[in-house]
Amino acid sequence: MAKSQKERSKASAEKRQRLDETELRHRVRRGTRSMLENLMRWHGLPEQSEAIQLLVMNAHAVGEIASADFFRERIPEGASFDEDLRHRLRPGPRRQLAELQGWNGIEEQGEAIELLIMHAHDLGPEGSAPLLAIPRHDFTPSDFVARQLERLGRQEAARLDQQDQ
Repeated sequence: MAKSQKERSKASAEKRQRLDETELRHRVRRGTRSMLENLMRWHGLPEQSEAIQLLVMNAHAVGEIASADFFRERIPEGASFDEDLRHRLRPGPRRQLAELQGWNGIEEQGEAIELLIMHAHDLGPEGSAPLLAIPRHDFTPSDFVARQLERLGRQEAARLDQQDQ
């Protein structure tokens, strides 16, 4: 039986609490959300939070010196902030965002997020791809582990063959 909306909401809230996600709300300049929506559409990302977390993680991954380019064009004094931007960050990306802010002398999280979105959008669909790429981890098992997995696989195959007879 399908879960009700209340059950799905409860499960989502429990997952967010278990993963220590923090909901953030920022006031950003008009057009920032549409830039984020373009980035999401270009790279097939369904969630704002996912897109922002990828921007933060990948900007942090290039290091302090290279990431400075993302924050050169600062938001001018007296700019009007007309839109709300809501998203969630897990502990790792939250820490990385704080480091990016520290490296670049940015006090407000909203300003850092807005500058990341603007920079990525300015790069266009192809140029922004590395900033919205999902990091993958390569794993190569040791020879010992590979042999163990192969042995266990053979045993399981033999067991299934016995059941079929």
